[in-house]
Amino acid sequence: MAVTGSETPERIGIGASTPVAVSPVHDESAEGRDPQELRSYINDLAHRWSMTLSAIAFTLVPAFFLLDFMVVPLDLLGRFALFRGLATIVPVVQFFILRSTKPSNRSLIHGYLLTFVIAGVIALMTTYLGGFNSPYYAGLNLVIIAIVVLLPWGLAHSVANSALVLGLYVGLNLLIPSPEPVRREALFNNLYFLIATAVIAVAINVVKQRLIAQEFWGRSKLSSARDALWGEMELAKRIQTALLPRVDRVPGYRVAARMLPTAEVGGDYYDILQTAAGETWLAIGDVSGHGVASGLIMMMTQTSISATVDHTTGYMPSRVLELVNSVVKQNISRLRTDRYMSLCVARLDGPRMTFAGKHQDVLIWRSATRSVETVPTTGTWLGIVDDLAGKLSDQTVEIAEGDAILLFTDGITEAMNAAGEMFGHDRLTSVLQKNGQLEAEQLVLAVLAEVEGFQAKQADGARPGGAGSAAQRRCQRPSGRGALRGRRSAVAPSADAGSREPRSRDRLPRRPGHGPGGGVADARRTTQNPPAHRGATPSRRGTTRRPAARARRR
Repeated sequence: MAVTGSETPERIGIGASTPVAVSPVHDESAEGRDPQELRSYINDLAHRWSMTLSAIAFTLVPAFFLLDFMVVPLDLLGRFALFRGLATIVPVVQFFILRSTKPSNRSLIHGYLLTFVIAGVIALMTTYLGGFNSPYYAGLNLVIIAIVVLLPWGLAHSVANSALVLGLYVGLNLLIPSPEPVRREALFNNLYFLIATAVIAVAINVVKQRLIAQEFWGRSKLSSARDALWGEMELAKRIQTALLPRVDRVPGYRVAARMLPTAEVGGDYYDILQTAAGETWLAIGDVSGHGVASGLIMMMTQTSISATVDHTTGYMPSRVLELVNSVVKQNISRLRTDRYMSLCVARLDGPRMTFAGKHQDVLIWRSATRSVETVPTTGTWLGIVDDLAGKLSDQTVEIAEGDAILLFTDGITEAMNAAGEMFGHDRLTSVLQKNGQLEAEQLVLAVLAEVEGFQAKQADGARPGGAGSAAQRRCQRPSGRGALRGRRSAVAPSADAGSREPRSRDRLPRRPGHGPGGGVADARRTTQNPPAHRGATPSRRGTTRRPAARARRR
């Protein structure tokens, strides 16, 4: 946010900004269940499991030739090697066909083909080894277990596949009878175990099929709920962004600001208020935590400040904070949450800025000495105690011509590089020292560029986030999460970092999981009319950059 002004009164202009569109989110999830979706999902599973079974087949079928070598008569080894060779080639061809085709209703055919080839070869071998008397039938149990259990093809296909195995066994042994007489106890034993294996395999497949369907519809429902939730969160973020001020100048000042929203609704806040009585107020703050609750508290705070300063005159910033805290504390209790908020409120009175509230320090670039002055904020945060009376004090700083005030949020100072090193207060001071003579808009961009370059060194490519504002009459003063710059200037920036907590010299312990976020603000008071620009850029880690503003008065 940038604020610029001249010695003569000027009308308040609306700065150029990116339009924000707010539209309802349409939930495209179907009311009922589409059986075709489940069918497609099962086809995909069957396709992939068929490819796996083909790989198992062309690996184990030739490996079992070792068993043939140990138990089969030598005169049959050549024939059995031919059988196993044919039974290996088919799965290999199947495997490559499956890899080159997409799942469809025909994917289950591969399971039947595999059963026919493998079970057929095993059944054919039994006819050479004593027919129904041969113990080689045991291989058929492996075929039933592997194919019927692993392929998700339901009751009908499971029964049909098991019947195919039994049919091949019985049919081939009847067509090619063994010269040895069939022992009834052997036939009964073999069929008994084959049928029992088939029953168990079919039962397992039926249960698995039901579990697959339950899992699929559960995931589908969860996905729909997630999409609806993210749609609502996106709408909340748009509303939050739409509430930001579109002011590029106030009497005697110009303001530049930046706010880069995160992937989540956050509690960062900044505002520029001009009352009917002619007072100019700046505010910047940050609600602890992130999510909808923080966003709600932020909007409650915005409404409370606006209502307080717009309907009364002559209030000091500390009194405004006392009144706002009573509302915020009550609403936090109603939300049954433990959030709190750092907040700095400032009033611009020509060449002076009076402010109160515990937030980030205010940085002021003094044009006379070309040095940076750090003004700590004092007091306590909002939402912790019921009454702030006596706990806040007002501070007034003089803003000379050419001074710049920088307000920033902790997303700037807590931006980290790959080594886990924070950008820090010293680097921010150095950037301001080097660029303090720039106009508000250029100063804000310079700060954000420095932080972005610092974070670009991160292995994951994360970018800084935050908001800031600047006012110029060349005066600069740090405040919590934003920076203000001006030559007699003041500005209040703020941004939403999504998961940041208030940061100050006397901060409470940060709750685990809350990441940094921040912004910059610059204000300069001048006779020139520098352009105002606002925008937002998401960070690589999802943090936000806070607005930057600057105003100048000469």
